Amino acid sequence: MVQEGETWDEGTYIKFIEGPPAKSGLTRTWWVVQTRGDLHLGWIGWWASWRRYAFYPKEKTVYEETCLGEIAAFIVQETERHRALRKKGHNPVKVSRGLL
Repeated sequence: MVQEGETWDEGTYIKFIEGPPAKSGLTRTWWVVQTRGDLHLGWIGWWASWRRYAFYPKEKTVYEETCLGEIAAFIVQETERHRALRKKGHNPVKVSRGLL
């Protein structure tokens, strides 16, 4: 169970920190932060039109292939997790916070 503000996953140069749930209460958010210095690089949230999580980079940030690959892998992982939980009739936000 991960609480808001806790590191959810960590990559080579970045980490994903649990953010507040979306206003709908059905999807999750994460801040993408540099592991050294805690520089905020952007956030990950649900993009309804695409029916999947997406990365929203902060303005004037630059990425190389390692970070982009880790962000993409995290998005795929969390989109698949979200779909699996919804298919079972569970709310992903409540499951992540230990409320189910």
